[in-house]
Amino acid sequence: MNEYRKGIFIGRFQPFHIGHLHTIKEALKLCDAIVIGIGSSQEHGTEKNPLDERTRAAMISAALEKAGIHHERFSILALPDFKSDDEWFGYVMHHSAGIEVVFSDNPWVIGIFKKEGILTKEFFLDREHISATHIRELIRNGGDWKHLVPDGASAILENNLTVVKDSGKK
Repeated sequence: MNEYRKGIFIGRFQPFHIGHLHTIKEALKLCDAIVIGIGSSQEHGTEKNPLDERTRAAMISAALEKAGIHHERFSILALPDFKSDDEWFGYVMHHSAGIEVVFSDNPWVIGIFKKEGILTKEFFLDREHISATHIRELIRNGGDWKHLVPDGASAILENNLTVVKDSGKK
């Protein structure tokens, strides 16, 4: 039994990378189960959000399976954007009942949950060396990105390279 029954980790996962996987592994050392919230789930086809929610969910599931994390330990929740932080928070809490702790390195996410009295644990990703923005740039410029994306997720991303390359073009 871990310190917490259920936590949540929220990101856009555009794409899911090794930093995200590391955060989930660390969160699962503290939690029996984790909800992985796909933020801005309605967004796709843009430079910043090229991949649709289904593709992002498939990348996450495949990477966690390859990492030996069983499906009983995680669930994936699509989190669309809302007009207000209160609406967004209400949606998250309604669809992920029982969360006791939030894992994030996003100041906006941390702030919303802290304001509501929910425990937060900040995980700082090494954005200088691992970031979805950098991975998207590597893909668009023909660079080497595969070492930054976990096994399982890389195969799905490989099948969606054209989507990433063409997203946001006018």
